Formats: sequence, C-alpha cells, structure tokens
Amino acid sequence: MSAIVRPYPCDSEIDNEFNRLLRKEEDRGRRALRVPVTDQQLALDQPLTHVAINTATIGDNTIIPGISGRLIDIYALLIWNVTSMNLELKDDTGYTFTGPLNAFPAASGVMLPNVGEPWFTSRPGAGILLNLSAATQVSGFMLYRWR
Repeated sequence: MSAIVRPYPCDSEIDNEFNRLLRKEEDRGRRALRVPVTDQQLALDQPLTHVAINTATIGDNTIIPGISGRLIDIYALLIWNVTSMNLELKDDTGYTFTGPLNAFPAASGVMLPNVGEPWFTSRPGAGILLNLSAATQVSGFMLYRWR
C-alpha cells in the first residue's frame, strides 16, 4: 500500500497574502480567548481529597492540618460515634462551624453529602479539628479541597 501524494497543496497550505492574514487573525482570536485564571479558579479544578476520621481521644483532634494563608473547604462529611457525647467541628483558631454537629446519642452519626458547594470553610491558615467530649471511638471521613 503506498501513501497518497497530493500533486498540489490544499488552498490553506499555499503561502500567499490571504492565507498569511487568515492565520494572523486566527492567532489573534486564540490570544483573545485566553482568560487570566485566578488561584481560586485553579483550586476549584483540583480533585477533592479524602481524609479518614479515626480517633478516640478526648479533646481536640487534628483532622486536616492548616497551611499558612490557605483555606480548607469541606465538601462532604461522615461521622459515626459509639457512645453518647458532644462533638464539635472547628478550625484551630477556635471558630466553631455551625451545622448539625452537637449532642450525639449512642450509636449515631451525621452525614453531609457532597452537593458541589462546601458545607464549611476554615479561616485562612487554620486546620480542621474534631473535639470529643468523651474518650470513645469516632470514625468517618471528610472530602475537602485547599483554596
């Protein structure tokens, strides 16, 4: 089988004034379509990160450590506890997130599914903590993204 050889170049391959102007306009159009991207837009393109929650220590337990100047958006959360206790989700600046996390009866939990928007956002540079009022097992996971 032999390659097909065209005896003449196609019209767009001919180097003439018209095709040079056409290529110049196409390049200008491509450059006009380039939009500057912010750090926040780049962050939203990143996949969500999964972190396991597995603790039985009374007091503050670091779930996600903070990074200076960065925010943490929590998109999904599942927490399951064994005994009756108070659970408090907060960042390490002391800011407590509002929501359905308060007094939990024994063998119960909470699930906040990923709905495309974050349920909670930390303050800049702050990590995410889970405070337990009793030293019993708490398990689960979080889906989060740095911003």
